[in-house]
Amino acid sequence: MNILAAVDFSDAYQHIIDQAVLQSKLFSEKLYLIHVENPDTTFVSEGVPPQYVVSISDEKFEVDKKHLDEIVDSLKKKGIEADYFLEKGMTAPKIIEKARLLQVKMIVIGSHGHSMFVDLIKGSTHEGVLHRAECPVLVIPLNNQ
Repeated sequence: MNILAAVDFSDAYQHIIDQAVLQSKLFSEKLYLIHVENPDTTFVSEGVPPQYVVSISDEKFEVDKKHLDEIVDSLKKKGIEADYFLEKGMTAPKIIEKARLLQVKMIVIGSHGHSMFVDLIKGSTHEGVLHRAECPVLVIPLNNQ
């Protein structure tokens, strides 16, 4: 079994990692981080060619990969068995898919505490995960961080 922590590189993502590390140590489980890049179709609707959007996404993907490499290297230096997944797609379904594949004991995810209006428009990732997860989900409130 494993622990899966969803990180989005917001200002408070370190709190998610800290809690995931605690759970990983508590259960003596391997820690996996997952970051999901959503496809950004905003520019396409404004007349920007799709290949430009793809190239921006690929550049962002490489930056995120480097960031995850650094985080996992830091965790390993602290004696924590860790690895990561960097995915493209819709966030909640990708987290659920990876959790099932890894047969995780727990998912650790943050909640930004957006307004109901923002959640209605963008959706709430942590709620999507909560409703579909087959394991416990630890939700870390990030709005006060």
